[in-house]
Amino acid sequence: MEALGDERVPLRGRRTRTALAAFLLDADRVVPISQLVDALWDDSPPPTSTRQVQHCISLLRQAFQGRRDQPKIVTEGTGYRLSLEGSTLDSREFVRLAAQARSLTERDPARAVDLMRTALELWRGPALADVSSSRLAHRATYFDEQRLVVWEECLALELHLGRHETVISEVIALSAAHPMRERPAELAMTALGRCGRRAEALAFYQGFRSHLVDEMGIDPGARLQALHQSLLRGDDGVSRGAPARPAASATAVATTVAPSQTQAPAELPAGISTFTGRAGALEVLDRLLNSAHGPVVNINGIAGAGKTTLAVHWAHQIAELFPDGLLYVNLRGHDPGPALDSTAALSQLLRSLGVPAAALPGHPDELAGRFRTVTAAKRLLILLDDAADDAQVLPLLPGSPGCAVIITSRGELPGLTARTDSTPITLGPFDNDESVSLLKLLVSDERGADEDRLRRLSELCGGLPVALRLTGERLRRRPKLSLDLAIDELTGPDRLDHMRLPGDPGVRATFDASYRAQPVWLRGLWRSMAISPLDTFTVHSAAALADVPAGEARSGLEQLAASHLLESLESGRYRFHELLRIYAAERHTEEDGAEAEQLTVDRLLDWLAAKVDGAHRTLRPEHPVIDVDRTGVERFADARTALEWIDAEAVNITRCSRHAAELRPRRCWQLAAGMHGWLAVRGNRRDWITLYRTALDAARRAGDLRGQRLIQHGLAVAYSSLDQFAKARTSFRIAISIAGATGQTQDALWSYAILTGLELENGRYDDAAQTVADALRNVPPSGRLPQLEATLLRHQGNLFLHTGRLDAAIAPLHQARTLLTGIGADLCRSYVEIALGQVHEARHELDLARRHYLQALRLVHTRNDNRLIATARLRMGAFLSRHGPAEEAREHLLIAAEKSRLLDDTQTAEAQRLLESLDAR
Repeated sequence: MEALGDERVPLRGRRTRTALAAFLLDADRVVPISQLVDALWDDSPPPTSTRQVQHCISLLRQAFQGRRDQPKIVTEGTGYRLSLEGSTLDSREFVRLAAQARSLTERDPARAVDLMRTALELWRGPALADVSSSRLAHRATYFDEQRLVVWEECLALELHLGRHETVISEVIALSAAHPMRERPAELAMTALGRCGRRAEALAFYQGFRSHLVDEMGIDPGARLQALHQSLLRGDDGVSRGAPARPAASATAVATTVAPSQTQAPAELPAGISTFTGRAGALEVLDRLLNSAHGPVVNINGIAGAGKTTLAVHWAHQIAELFPDGLLYVNLRGHDPGPALDSTAALSQLLRSLGVPAAALPGHPDELAGRFRTVTAAKRLLILLDDAADDAQVLPLLPGSPGCAVIITSRGELPGLTARTDSTPITLGPFDNDESVSLLKLLVSDERGADEDRLRRLSELCGGLPVALRLTGERLRRRPKLSLDLAIDELTGPDRLDHMRLPGDPGVRATFDASYRAQPVWLRGLWRSMAISPLDTFTVHSAAALADVPAGEARSGLEQLAASHLLESLESGRYRFHELLRIYAAERHTEEDGAEAEQLTVDRLLDWLAAKVDGAHRTLRPEHPVIDVDRTGVERFADARTALEWIDAEAVNITRCSRHAAELRPRRCWQLAAGMHGWLAVRGNRRDWITLYRTALDAARRAGDLRGQRLIQHGLAVAYSSLDQFAKARTSFRIAISIAGATGQTQDALWSYAILTGLELENGRYDDAAQTVADALRNVPPSGRLPQLEATLLRHQGNLFLHTGRLDAAIAPLHQARTLLTGIGADLCRSYVEIALGQVHEARHELDLARRHYLQALRLVHTRNDNRLIATARLRMGAFLSRHGPAEEAREHLLIAAEKSRLLDDTQTAEAQRLLESLDAR
């Protein structure tokens, strides 16, 4: 490969030449950085690959700088585009000259020869000979093949023009260089025959045939055999030099030399007798047959979902509708080697339809045109299996409305959908019933009747048909293998090892093909996600794991979902299939190692702790913070946004907290403590206690007193909501004691406040009086903590209410109400309104009581706080159950009972008791 200007442009280094080759192969189109990385390093890029690519670009720009009419490399999006502008590209010039020559073969063959010779002179050796890249090798092979085709066409035209003596040495040398290729052998035999060297021509045939039999075990094709017979007979057409038209330009060859095709092709692979499931997909496919135009269907989905199985099954069902033939091409989109390019696929299809290889056009566009011509009046069913991408498939579509095309692919083919009337059908795993049905078909002995264990096996296979079939076949081959043992094997850490058979690489190899098809950077993102504790992923959590910008993570997640390596959920989140996650984690262990795993998870925990701290500060601005570095982490606009974020991430936060317990105990308790505000209003109390016990153990192991105080406080709140007074009081006292011992008494004020309320609820009025007094003495002046101070004043008012001092209760409650006015503290103020309602009800001031209860309901109306809604509804329902109307009371009590039940809260019993009393009236 060379770049020539006024003089040769120096290209320093192997990687610089490879990068330029990658650009020239896609000249004037954007080449993503990931594609350049793959070209330069194949499957083993260094960590600095992106930076090294940028260095190569810089070297190329320097090499071209200041030179007249030289290409320019411009940055576009996440890649680069080489703009040729005034430059010429020899490969494009070659294609142009060859096309021009082919257009003249009939009316001016001499001029066509001159143009072909000019095109061939552009070659100075094999394509990309000095470029070392397996990813670019298949592109080079394509160009080398085109050169050979043009060379053969040129020599055929020379023979047609009677120049056999001029080209005889050239054709013999060409055949010697390509001893398996029939067309040069045919040209050499023809030239020898016309030069009067018939015996040498026959000997040449025998030598070629022997080589073909020895190497491939096959005889030469019909065309070469026919030429051999002509030489044996001494036909004048060969020996005396009658014109011999070049194969590429003479359509007559196809009819006179090729044997006639009387039988329609029937190339479909065999179906399987144990096909089951996919009723919905089959129904959609059947409906498509009724469309006015021949259907084009893309069956795509996760590796191992049974796409080919479904396609072959349906194709056999409808085969009788296509009398002109059933064609099958394996496009090898996910084979270990290179995929079948569209040129080779078109050649295969045309040969199947009776067009001789020698009569095939050399140019891809002409091949596609010939295919559409041949199929124009036919009713064909074409199955294109394992497509790699849109570009591979689009040239293979016939234009006839009588043809149907079924395409299978692991990834979505959006370009196909956008450019054609194709219908995508995405296959996921089987549901439980389909999975069990398949296992029953495969395990026909008494084990097949044990539906419960088969269901467990299907769950361990993730409903993936390939895993189910391998598991079922293992059971069939081992009749003494119990289902319990099979379940134990699949429950262990080496699950994928048991999803294979002797001589079959199994599920792991199925996944490997999809994995290897991805760019290097995308594989790294996928691996980092797999080893995290997260259940589902967002753009931001994936970005934190892989340490990449959010935009790159978003693009990566979309590509992984399009390739069905991740499932895209309606919520905008992403999730692994269980078996794919096991495989991806294995790849991380092998390719990245334990140290990288710890760094990856640490990044996630740091990001998540910062987000949780931000949510905690938003939900509980006056509570002690967990205090982590939140640099670069987006803040929450309001409490609703914070609650909704934790709603979506609660499972992930809990999993991460538990995961961090051993190696990152500080992160363990911080994540748990940061969920306090959400747990108080949304969480299940028993789950809350389990999480906090784990966090408390972690804080104790780390000797972290601050963590112990915050977790003891949270445990106390959870115990109190479950009416476990003794445990709650003990945890509150421990939290207060730790705060006092560390000189942080003010940090324990919320423990004082909630403990006061708990003591009031349990009739411990003397204890409550002492606790609230101790707390009020430690409240900072100047109203710096208005919600805390208002809560303590509310408890003081409730204390007076419960001890019969109704007049004294009014003042602290109104003082609390004043502190909360205008600061957006709806939650805290609603409790004050409820307390005022209770005081006025006790004073028989029913209109005032109703007014305060209604105000409390108005304050909680727009909040998603189940506990607060339950409390406000319960108090209003209790008031109305005593003072009417009863039906309105029932409505409030039913809502209170429902909300309390969600929290596993003690208020459920009170609401139920009041409802029963209403029913008894």
